[in-house]
Amino acid sequence: MMTTQAAAINVIREYTRQGRAHDLELLIKEEEFLASGQPQDDTEFPETPATPSIKTAEVSQGYIKSLRSYLKPDTLKGYEKELNRFSRSLETVPTRPEQIEGYMEKGLKGQELSPARRAYLYSVLKGLYQYITNRIDPNFPQVMNAIRVPKVDHKATSGYLTLDELRQVFEVANDRRDIAMLNLGAGQGLRPCTEMVRINVGDVLDDRIYIRGKERPEWLPLLSEIHDSLLLLADGKGEGEPLFISQWKRRLSADMAYLRLKALLGKAGIRGPNKQHPYVLRHTFYTLMRAAGCDKASVDALMRHRTQDVSVYYDHLSDEDKLQLLKAKLEQYSPLRQLNKNYNKSDMPQNFFGSLRLG
Repeated sequence: MMTTQAAAINVIREYTRQGRAHDLELLIKEEEFLASGQPQDDTEFPETPATPSIKTAEVSQGYIKSLRSYLKPDTLKGYEKELNRFSRSLETVPTRPEQIEGYMEKGLKGQELSPARRAYLYSVLKGLYQYITNRIDPNFPQVMNAIRVPKVDHKATSGYLTLDELRQVFEVANDRRDIAMLNLGAGQGLRPCTEMVRINVGDVLDDRIYIRGKERPEWLPLLSEIHDSLLLLADGKGEGEPLFISQWKRRLSADMAYLRLKALLGKAGIRGPNKQHPYVLRHTFYTLMRAAGCDKASVDALMRHRTQDVSVYYDHLSDEDKLQLLKAKLEQYSPLRQLNKNYNKSDMPQNFFGSLRLG
């Protein structure tokens, strides 16, 4: 049987976990008074005030405004997008951890969120709750303190595919969008769930592609076979329209790209916890480029890594000279070229051009 002291400790732990410092303070005062033995009949204790509800949309707008002088425009846009989704799902700011945990697990549309997305969402919501405490209500429950910080297991996503495994994945791709994503991930090293979905039709030129990366937007060389697959995907779209669209004719979300690529890997029979994450395509690009003999500086530059090697070998070049030099490296060592060393349009597997199976 639990002792009174143990029960009290459990209550304190639970109130602390929920961020209810004000409620805990009132509880302690009441217990101290009862322990004093003083008459209780004429004494009224203040009731624990109910936590006032705060409109999620309104407080989110205030939080975003407070960040404008601190964050880059792209980062701010990402925060705003996440908070808009959060506001549509929950009208008032949650005061219980399980509400947040439920949203972080499934998101607005009830679909499983990627580990990276959950970690990003946690950081956004953590900032929102801190803003509420600092600017609106210092006693508002800090429920984010009761939620375990999502971890992204980078070790579990650091595997790579062999050439045979990569060929298997291409063989199960059955539409132009799937093939284009595989081309850009394994053949160009693009980040599969962020950079790809930001590409517009007008970003694709004959020999280069405009990528909105994590650090900055920039032009990258483009393999001719990948260019062909992207042209088929862009058929009939305007320059400002997204290249990758969903079945609802909207820009494909990062989560949908994640789920689709993960499904392709599973369909191809790719096994192992370090090979079932879409980022394996980017890691495959790096590993196979290096294994084929490409120098580290060039691979790092193609993947937009800011390393010492990149600085030494490429920073002194003009943008155009750098682009042409990287294009030569890409044409020689890209995993797509390794899959067909004697590259010729007539010999290349249909999949590489965005098979015309859709008619």
